[in-house]
Amino acid sequence: TYTLEIDYYESIPPLATNGTNWLLDTYGDAYLYGSLLRAGGYVQDPQLVAGWRDSYAIVMKQIASEDKRARWSGSSMRVRAA
Repeated sequence: TYTLEIDYYESIPPLATNGTNWLLDTYGDAYLYGSLLRAGGYVQDPQLVAGWRDSYAIVMKQIASEDKRARWSGSSMRVRAA
């Protein structure tokens, strides 16, 4: 008997066909600040846009940090004889 653990890459499903996805459920502020940052070209307040940019950068760093921790946490690989 063998136990197998598989890790895989899950892409972000489009919101057009789904009401939600894992990114929106977990990091909804990434969508919020990303959208506000895109709208920044139409806003005439550089300080406001700079705040959105900083908030977006913080969220993206948080996502990357949690992804890295999830990928590399746990014990190291071991080879055992049967």
